[in-house]
Amino acid sequence: MTPESVTEILSSPLAQELFASNIPAHIAYTGLDGAPRSVPISYTLNDGLFRVSSPLHARKVAALQADPRIALSIDTTGAWPARALLVRGTAAVELSEGLPDQYLDATTRTLGADVTGFIDSALAPLHPEWATVTITPSWAKLIDFETVYTEALTELFAQVQVG
Repeated sequence: MTPESVTEILSSPLAQELFASNIPAHIAYTGLDGAPRSVPISYTLNDGLFRVSSPLHARKVAALQADPRIALSIDTTGAWPARALLVRGTAAVELSEGLPDQYLDATTRTLGADVTGFIDSALAPLHPEWATVTITPSWAKLIDFETVYTEALTELFAQVQVG
């Protein structure tokens, strides 16, 4: 997929609606033991790059340093029509001292300012070193069961119409 195609998908009204919501992303990566992992996480999106932050000792940090392949999804689970943004790309890990501003911005968006204040005062002193993971998308797809169907459903509809 070309970078322009990814940018077009990320710029679409549906993707922008998902980004504006307080829905967390789910990131998927390969753990150090070779098994897949998927975790919900707060994120920010700036200039086409997703950013997530974690304490430096979080297992995902070492796993992404060893294997930077990552997938990210943002979806309206439980709502109909279901909508989802699926992204694949690579992760770059940057280490820092202290709680990154990005983490506070992401947490405020998904959990609210009250929780962010607690995190800033209670969590930050417990974790002096942090990692910010920057995800560069190389592939993206939107699924909107109201207007854009998956390939499997499109094929099924075609078969029903022919039969």
